Amino acid sequence: MVTVLHRFRVAQKAEALALGVAWSDDRLVAVHEDGSAIRPEWYTDEFQRQAKAAGLPVIRLHDARHTAATNLLDSGASVSAAAKWLGHDPAILLRVYGHVYDEALSLPGQCCSVAPNRPPARSSADPLASSRQAQRVK
Repeated sequence: MVTVLHRFRVAQKAEALALGVAWSDDRLVAVHEDGSAIRPEWYTDEFQRQAKAAGLPVIRLHDARHTAATNLLDSGASVSAAAKWLGHDPAILLRVYGHVYDEALSLPGQCCSVAPNRPPARSSADPLASSRQAQRVK
């Protein structure tokens, strides 16, 4: 990611110089072609426009992020991997999306509530059982 951002910065600087625009290192990454800032709301507006065009329910962009986090955890991704992917600290991820784990806890509980299959006890007619018993008596 850092490499991609560095390449983008180099390209931005070259474009600014070609256009005769003064360059400073504090320039924004999310910009229009003329270098002006993109309003943060534009992403939400565009996301909703695309959803409508595709015939999908319109949801907040943040809800899509929440769905991604929930799906990551439901699919078995580790907390640390999901946190990195979302740009969260693992503790924050668990605080915000911990309900996924609460729901997932029911499965291990169900598995543990059933006694594991055990082989049947050997009968005294079993020749191996008789010989082992005889060895223990000696």
